[in-house]
Amino acid sequence: MGRAMSSGQVERFVAPLRVFGLVAGLLLVGLTSFPNEGLRTTALTTMALLAVATALTWVWGRRSRWTNPALVHVGFVVDVFLILGYAVSFAHLQPSVSWSVAFTLLADAIYRYGVRGAVPGYLLGVVVFLVQARVHQVVTGERTPLVGVVFALSTLFGVAGVMTVLSHLLERRAGQQREQALALADALEAQERGVAATAHEFRGALAVIVGAAQTARTKRDRLDPTELDALLADIESQGRQVQDLVASLASAGPDRLGGLAIRSRRDDIGQTVRRAVDACEHHRRNHDLQLTLPRLQCSLDHERLYQVTRNLVDNAYRHTDPGTRVSVAVRRLGVTVELAVTDNGPGIPAEAQQRALDPFRRRGGGEDEPVGFGLYLVRQIVAAMGGTLELRASPYGTNVLVRVPAAFGDRAP
Repeated sequence: MGRAMSSGQVERFVAPLRVFGLVAGLLLVGLTSFPNEGLRTTALTTMALLAVATALTWVWGRRSRWTNPALVHVGFVVDVFLILGYAVSFAHLQPSVSWSVAFTLLADAIYRYGVRGAVPGYLLGVVVFLVQARVHQVVTGERTPLVGVVFALSTLFGVAGVMTVLSHLLERRAGQQREQALALADALEAQERGVAATAHEFRGALAVIVGAAQTARTKRDRLDPTELDALLADIESQGRQVQDLVASLASAGPDRLGGLAIRSRRDDIGQTVRRAVDACEHHRRNHDLQLTLPRLQCSLDHERLYQVTRNLVDNAYRHTDPGTRVSVAVRRLGVTVELAVTDNGPGIPAEAQQRALDPFRRRGGGEDEPVGFGLYLVRQIVAAMGGTLELRASPYGTNVLVRVPAAFGDRAP
């Protein structure tokens, strides 16, 4: 397992503890009668190093915003030397003093490194205890009995075991919380994508309805019956699409694949694509539109193909300059229908092509650009139809190829 806490969390909590250790150490220096000047010098030197180390690590942590992983390792090395200095400085006191210092080192290791810190923390605690016992014997002439050493080291081992178990439980609990947080984030992202997809489709359909209604109202005296019927047909078609969207939000029937309802019917694919192209007319800005739409009767989900075409053509209009050539072509490839939408605009940078099909990315791929959803929705629809989407981009233009299976009622040519 990894560390129980991040570097910032560790050092933010350890820094005040070092200040407490400095105050307690100065108090002990003032209250203790040292048997020789060497131990007093060692104690004062330890206090001075503690003060400097506390200040430097605090400044380093603040400047790095407590995110530098090296803070954990450097801080632990500082603590090892400081705790060893305490053990030597006050070795002439009762052995219980060294016990507390050794336990502090063990807790420090587990606190910083989690379960992995238990063994090195215990071994360093043993070293600190043995050094203190040796110095205590040299200074006072009192040797720590073997039973005392065994008792101290076994107690230290028992505490290490208890702290390791607690650290393991805390780390496991933290891991579960992280998994729950990630699951919640995924659920929220899925919900956000669903809302964005629905809003995207509502916006496109309503734009066609409003545009056709405005044209019928403002030009009703100049429209012949055929043109008026075409506008009314657009309004009816887009109204039915909105109706289908509402129905899909209210239920999830057995015909849903990949979260999208697929309903096949036999119709002329050329007319389906033309309707989608015409629905994007309000975004066309003097673009040179070229259409290759043969009459081709086939069975597939024409409404979904309509959505795909409208999104691709709409993207081509939006992300290219006025006067750019935009071509839309349909052809049959065996039992597959291929839809190609091509433009000779600025294209998509190579590093942004993979991200262009992700949700909330626009064709430029910039991190600070407004979010987009069209190409991602196209990919989802094509996948639900059992087809493939291929994006070819260069500095000289963009070509999007959509291939979906279709039933033609005859043998493939």
